[in-house]
Amino acid sequence: MSKPGRLRWLIVGMGFGLAAVVAGMLRAPQSVGQTEKGLAAQVNGVGISLAAIEQRLKQESDRSSIVSDLIDEELLVQRGLSLGLAEHNVEVRSSLIQAMTRVVLSENVTSSVPEAELRAFFETDPDRFVLPQSIRVERVLFDGHRISSDEARLRAEQAHQSLLQGVAFDELEARFGDEDVYPPPDEGVPPAKLVGYIGPILMSEALVLETGQITAPIAVGQNYYLLKLMAREDGPVPVFEDLVDPITRAYRVERNQQSMRSYLEWLKEGAEIVVY
Repeated sequence: MSKPGRLRWLIVGMGFGLAAVVAGMLRAPQSVGQTEKGLAAQVNGVGISLAAIEQRLKQESDRSSIVSDLIDEELLVQRGLSLGLAEHNVEVRSSLIQAMTRVVLSENVTSSVPEAELRAFFETDPDRFVLPQSIRVERVLFDGHRISSDEARLRAEQAHQSLLQGVAFDELEARFGDEDVYPPPDEGVPPAKLVGYIGPILMSEALVLETGQITAPIAVGQNYYLLKLMAREDGPVPVFEDLVDPITRAYRVERNQQSMRSYLEWLKEGAEIVVY
């Protein structure tokens, strides 16, 4: 690829350059005085590794172009850091947090879980894996297509606040909401059927509600909803062999949460934090 072509690629890719900034922040710089073994180039003392070159060679064949591109990327990374993007740019900070989370949890993702650990995890609270046989919900729609999405959100928040002031849930549609032309059934139905009425986002909320509990406003596209669980009939407690995959997913979620808590506590021990 010609140099102008590479520059056009870089300009087009600047919207994706946040990941490069994050990658630059995550790696330790190589000083000029350190060994050059394993390096293809250095930019202001930061090494570009041969491993990075080899990775790119899987998609491209021109080594000199790859080195040039990586130098250009490194210059952009360093400039972004010098401009304080990591401190002041919300997108960069969000990308950095996500990247660090992946780094912290990478071992959990790749490691296998012994069956004995999964069985012990399941047996501590088997009720968490009980699936409902039928669910009945009611919802109030705040139509962001008829009005603006922002106005729908404000009306949903007003309706939710009115619940705290004693307004009954079945009065909310008339006072704040919009007509729901495809309401959920007024009787208990299996989750597989209910999801066809309310969609996966509201379904995931319904599964964790207690009977009589009402959600805060939930965004689904441009619309907002309040959801109330009217009734739920649970099935029997499952056996381990029937739910190995869901148990494994739940185990990994809990282990990831524990890993993040431990890592953050370690960071706090070495940090100077002042709260005003």
